[in-house]
Amino acid sequence: MCSTSQRIIDAEGAGDVSEYGPLHGLFHGNGAPVNLASSFSSIWELRKSYSNDLELHQNSLQVVGEIAMDFSEKLILRDDRNLMSEEIRASVNLLTVEEAVAVCADTMEFGSFKAVNKLLREKNRLLLKPIVEHLWLLMHGLSKCPRPIVPLVY
Repeated sequence: MCSTSQRIIDAEGAGDVSEYGPLHGLFHGNGAPVNLASSFSSIWELRKSYSNDLELHQNSLQVVGEIAMDFSEKLILRDDRNLMSEEIRASVNLLTVEEAVAVCADTMEFGSFKAVNKLLREKNRLLLKPIVEHLWLLMHGLSKCPRPIVPLVY
């Protein structure tokens, strides 16, 4: 079985999240996250180095950014938050628009998702330096989302 398949079905370690994981050194000393446009620009620069092996397309990144921004602004500015569960409402109250945009954009397969995941699978962590700002923004957003109750990846 290949390592990618093992990651998907391997529930071991899903609950074993350490504050100092293998990426800790890349984020140590980072301040507040940048906005999505800035984080996407560094991802776009990677395309030049990888001759588009990362399947990045500027139009797609722009569309993803616009869709995610529209969704996130509507989510954060919603008047009917009382319809949300208490846990979801608490998360939405904590999220900034940019963090919500990063989380939303990461769920869209035609954006940066494939490129970021391809780089995260590389053994050489130095290859991640160009996407650190994007990961930092995404991780800030994800840290404010409700924790999953079941370690399951779809």
